[in-house]
Amino acid sequence: MATHKEKEQEKLKLLYDIYEQPMYRIAYAILHHTEQAEDAVSDAFLRILKNLKKIGDVRSEKTKHYIISIIRSTAINQYRQNQRDSERYTVWDDRILQVPNQKDDMECMC
Repeated sequence: MATHKEKEQEKLKLLYDIYEQPMYRIAYAILHHTEQAEDAVSDAFLRILKNLKKIGDVRSEKTKHYIISIIRSTAINQYRQNQRDSERYTVWDDRILQVPNQKDDMECMC
């Protein structure tokens, strides 16, 4: 007879087998980036793992809706974080990227 831990592991494996690809597609539709979508799926599974006891029938509509809400919120949070991160970067002016030539340096030394 399977122990509680073995049952939980089997439930998690079944969730992964059924929902990993649909979760990836949802995350990719929000993030438009392969690695970020994969990260979102991983993060979502960590959230699911913390609440695994609350999940009954893995194939039920209730579970499906729960999984969808978890991956959507995880991907949206990541998208928002990406937006905040991109706003932190300096807007580059082409003049910043120009390297002075030696002649200009010599003139400055005078």
